[in-house]
Amino acid sequence: MNRTWALALGLLAIALIARLPDLGAACNADGVLYWFGRTQKFWAALADGRLAETYYSPHPGVSLMWLSGASMKLFGTLGTVNETAVVAATLPVALLGSAVPPLTYLLLRRALPVADSYVSYFSVPLLTGFLIATEPFLVAHSRTYHMDSLVTGFVWIGLLLGTLTVLERRPLFAVLAGLCLGLAMLTRMVSGVFALSLACVFAAAFAFERPRTRTLPLLLGMAAGTALVVVYFGWPAMMVDPGKTLKRIIRQSSRLVEKGHAAFAWGKVYTTDPGLAFYAGAFLVRLTPELLGGVLALPFLARGLPRRALIVLAALGASYLPFTLAVLFGAKKGDRYLLFLFPLLALLASVALVEIARRVRTSGILQPRTTTAIAAALGVIIAVRVVRLALVHPLPITWCAPYPGLRCENVITIGHGEGFRDVARWISEHSRLEKPTVLSAYGRGAMLRPWLNFVRAESGKDAHFVVTYIASDQRRRDLDILPFAVGDPLHEVRYQGRVYARIYRGPRYHQAKR
Repeated sequence: MNRTWALALGLLAIALIARLPDLGAACNADGVLYWFGRTQKFWAALADGRLAETYYSPHPGVSLMWLSGASMKLFGTLGTVNETAVVAATLPVALLGSAVPPLTYLLLRRALPVADSYVSYFSVPLLTGFLIATEPFLVAHSRTYHMDSLVTGFVWIGLLLGTLTVLERRPLFAVLAGLCLGLAMLTRMVSGVFALSLACVFAAAFAFERPRTRTLPLLLGMAAGTALVVVYFGWPAMMVDPGKTLKRIIRQSSRLVEKGHAAFAWGKVYTTDPGLAFYAGAFLVRLTPELLGGVLALPFLARGLPRRALIVLAALGASYLPFTLAVLFGAKKGDRYLLFLFPLLALLASVALVEIARRVRTSGILQPRTTTAIAAALGVIIAVRVVRLALVHPLPITWCAPYPGLRCENVITIGHGEGFRDVARWISEHSRLEKPTVLSAYGRGAMLRPWLNFVRAESGKDAHFVVTYIASDQRRRDLDILPFAVGDPLHEVRYQGRVYARIYRGPRYHQAKR
């Protein structure tokens, strides 16, 4: 085994260690409320031959339903909602998320120039893969039953392959790029924007090509054809009536984006669009300082980059720009909608960090121990990221960048369902009832389903326990249930110094008290 493949396997191992243990620790609200039911219906329609009825979401989330449904069938949990089902549903997301860092390394290793010096652009692919493998926000979404991690990986790898296609003119890369972008559209149809962006990159390369050949148009056709084949044959409803399916998904997706939803940002509650300040806060608290610092430093270092590196960064940046603008200015905002940008930001930060190291080495500032100093700095970055993930396991989504005087819960909406397993276990240990009645405003009161056999309180007067949650508290939704909470909290669930959930006595608590 050569060094390249050994390093790729090392990145895979790091990613798996960060993503696989204790996958049943949490499940996001959309997973509990929607995706378990949609996946069950999707597979039931397949089993009955009702292909036209495999439309269950305007996203459309088809790849998620294929992968998680197959995993739940293997585990024997399809149609159930318990901790084993959470693990089974999340496992394919975690495995594919773990594959992104080594694939990133291998593809960037081919795309970027290789120098002979100790600090060279050979380091950028490896550092990028490591940053992706250990970035808390990426790790967190690779450990949850949702589409965001899947579409992020498909788009990123697809665009890397598309860039390599432009650089090397290999049909295999074109087909693989089309495969990834087709899977991205099966996950979230709006990913077609990236396919159009990549087509523009092909067109720009063709315009500057001298002499012009038919190679690039043919390769673009191969990529587009592969993507269309994947979408058509990957979605049974599309095979039955593609025109009707496309019209339906475009209409419903547009309606969702324009509608927006309630959000908390910088201490205020917004009923629809919190504005760009929301994403400014999200970038600030969700990006690790090393990524944020590297991205901010890169514009000042760009003049020293090799031409090939500039071409790769320009192609990827141009491919991401249209969708980035659409997300930033869309009415519907959430920190997870930024996830697709994180691999690109990891690359930009890696380029900046390696360029800084190169300039330090060539300047002779730290002579005669330049190499030792650079290695020590790299070791510190690695150690900090490993320790950071260990401290927030098994809920890396609870990590926020620590800035003096700035707390995550005062900046953006936080809380994606993490903490409800702890709530469920506490109630189970402190209730003598087989099915206690619980009142909660978050997730329509259903978030305890994977871990607790309970009854959702239709009326606050019937509740044995009242559970408040940080996300619903931020958006003032807990105000409707707090009048039914009796006395002080019985228990608080805390992570990283924040209270995520509080358990109160309900009006009928005396019936449940152990």
